[in-house]
Amino acid sequence: EPPNLMPTLRPDWMSHVVVSHLIEESLMRLDPHRGVAVPELAASWSVDASQKKWTFHLQHGVLWHDDVPFTADDVVFTFQRISDPAVGASDRAIFSGASARALDPLTVELTLKAPLASPEIAFDRVLILARHRSPRGDLGESPDATAPIGTGPMRFVSWMRGAKIDLARWDHYWGPPSPLAELTFRFPPTYGRVLEALQEGEVDAVPRAPSDAIAAIESDPGLRARYDVVRAGGASYTAWVHNVASEKLGDPRVRRAIGLAVPRARLQCEIESCNVSIAKGPLPADHPAMAGVAAPRFDPLEAARDLEAAGVVDHDGDGVREWNGVPFSLRLIVPTTSSEQERIASVVSDELRKIGVKLEVMPLEWSQFRRAIEHHDFELAAIEWTIDSEPDLFPLFHSTALTGSLNYGAYSNPLVDRALEDLRRTDDDRVRSLHDAVAQLRDDEPYTFLFSPLIVAIVKKGALNVSPTPLGWDPRSFGWALK
Repeated sequence: EPPNLMPTLRPDWMSHVVVSHLIEESLMRLDPHRGVAVPELAASWSVDASQKKWTFHLQHGVLWHDDVPFTADDVVFTFQRISDPAVGASDRAIFSGASARALDPLTVELTLKAPLASPEIAFDRVLILARHRSPRGDLGESPDATAPIGTGPMRFVSWMRGAKIDLARWDHYWGPPSPLAELTFRFPPTYGRVLEALQEGEVDAVPRAPSDAIAAIESDPGLRARYDVVRAGGASYTAWVHNVASEKLGDPRVRRAIGLAVPRARLQCEIESCNVSIAKGPLPADHPAMAGVAAPRFDPLEAARDLEAAGVVDHDGDGVREWNGVPFSLRLIVPTTSSEQERIASVVSDELRKIGVKLEVMPLEWSQFRRAIEHHDFELAAIEWTIDSEPDLFPLFHSTALTGSLNYGAYSNPLVDRALEDLRRTDDDRVRSLHDAVAQLRDDEPYTFLFSPLIVAIVKKGALNVSPTPLGWDPRSFGWALK
């Protein structure tokens, strides 16, 4: 269940699934099958030679879900809000220093401080907000956080906390109408309840199916007769984020030791049911910048040597290493919704114990987990990022993205900063800049990269064109309708 329904402030996979391109829309969006930008609220656009001045020509006749006309003022308002440091928008680092102005009611000029590394991705993420819903500009007080309105093909109806969110077709939509009259997102509290819902036929699709549910479908003839397991190439990766501001994890040798203690080849099928590949970094495995990047190794002996070199030593021979005179232990937070991450952590905990490190695993409800990573209140955190063919690494790893962005581990390295800045200034030798950034990230280990999961969904037989795409689970990319 999402913490709120305003991804602009609190980026969350589930809030994006519910809101993005269904309730609220962007100027352009990525076609999830082709990976190219297609028009949404902007009918067309142009960009000057500097790649910094964009002109958007907006669609005619668009209404908000409360029947107020959509205009250029809404676009200007949105970019003003996300670039304001006081707002704390998740994409502030991307659009920092940007200025927007309305040239007329349906034309907007946006001037950026620097070119965007991946403009299609950046603009796809910016959901346009209704200016009249936040007249004082305070998004935190906007009713859209819990009951959003937008311009999309579906409108918000209700949210029963802990249970479901209901959407309905917006009959005055400016584009092709939604093929569904209603769409309900349900939030079972446990994986056991997911299985019960499948057994009772209460759900049509489970977009990110847990391995237990997949195994149940594939082993039960009755369930197999009603549901399909759909697999597609994944566009995401799992990792453990190291809070490098923590004294225990400030030394990269300690972080590298954690990574060397992860038996990925064993976990690949033992825990992940062979539905994953080993992640080498924050880019797709087939990206040109990943050429020559080796897979992470499992080497407990080298991990032990790194710990010794970092001063994490078992002085009294009791099998537990000490640091600053006390037993060395780390705490990993994981969302309660990720049973696989908990099982992975249990195995890695055993491996770390063998080399004298105690790992405590702390499952947190999603809202608590989200709050902890946003406030850098953790040592290790298990995360999953959904990425695309050209992910922008700036919000995750640039030193200016520590507050109000996605650099949850407070990572900072001038070499990585320079590479990421170069990507925004020019397209020249883009692959080399990305490769250099990835190589430095692997050496510094701000993330312990784990796996790139396949996208595995459970879909009721008879669903029309309902399947994951290379960019993830995007309801607007397929037909939605059921026979």
